[in-house]
Amino acid sequence: MDNVRTELKSPGQVYFDWKAGEVYYVPLPGQDMTKASAVVAVEEQLVAHSGTARHLWHGVVFEFATWLRPMQGDGFVEQQSAACNVCPMGASDGQPPFAPGCGQGDTYVTTPANVAVSAGTDMTFDSCTFRHIGAYGSGASEGSQRVSWENCTFLDLSGGAILLCGLDTCDEKDTHQVRRSVLFSPPLGSFQCSCSQCVEQVGPRDPDTPRSSGER
Repeated sequence: MDNVRTELKSPGQVYFDWKAGEVYYVPLPGQDMTKASAVVAVEEQLVAHSGTARHLWHGVVFEFATWLRPMQGDGFVEQQSAACNVCPMGASDGQPPFAPGCGQGDTYVTTPANVAVSAGTDMTFDSCTFRHIGAYGSGASEGSQRVSWENCTFLDLSGGAILLCGLDTCDEKDTHQVRRSVLFSPPLGSFQCSCSQCVEQVGPRDPDTPRSSGER
């Protein structure tokens, strides 16, 4: 259950009415609300790299992003692949040529990566922090090559740490690497891969790769 106003009962729970732009919160014992501050994330992507090559993010804090789909009627993605068929034409009754369930007009919705690399090459996230994230912290797909996360920290994640590969790009030989990264209280399946062979060891980063640093 997520963001249900009728379940707003215990201290520390919050409800966000995104249509009205209002936040309801049950204070913790002894909490002084005159001194409290709050951040309501509304962006589903903080950074979206498309076709980017040879770039390094170093020491950047990526924080306060969300995933809006759970509040828009379809609920959570329930499948192991982190993608859900929303079945816009309705479920099949099993009559040929369709199996029971969805089978026509399939539309797949994938849990987003709040910091995403699409068709990128030689991308490195080094000593970065991904926190207070409402979907996956980061991800790479669409045939991305040599994308790595090194010495990174993942904290307070609703979806997971890293989402790798797309639903139909496994044949493009996505290659990624996750090294010396730390997960604090991660959810189940923090490293999600939509195909079975998209993670492999790759060579070291080219020292001439452009860099980005600081906070975002």
